[in-house]
Amino acid sequence: MTLTTQHDSNTAHTTLSISGHFTFHMHREFTAAIKTIDTKARRVTVDLSGAEYMDSAGLGLLVQMHNKLGATEKILKIAQGSLIDDILRVANFDKLFAINYA
Repeated sequence: MTLTTQHDSNTAHTTLSISGHFTFHMHREFTAAIKTIDTKARRVTVDLSGAEYMDSAGLGLLVQMHNKLGATEKILKIAQGSLIDDILRVANFDKLFAINYA
């Protein structure tokens, strides 16, 4: 499991890329990454296209991020037809986030 963060100050867009398993074990690292997002960020993308697995803790972390970032545009990037795609659809996360397919 890895998490990388990129911020483009010209577009005020931050991308968090997660690969491997998005589980409770990423809680501390993901929460720390969310805290580093500039309050001026207009768009945040969580790229899950490299994630192979996500549990309920991963879903909870996404909800936590959604609540913390308020009006910021929030996008999830996923691989269409993947396990992550199925999990997000069942949990109705398309109501909280824009979903883009990698």
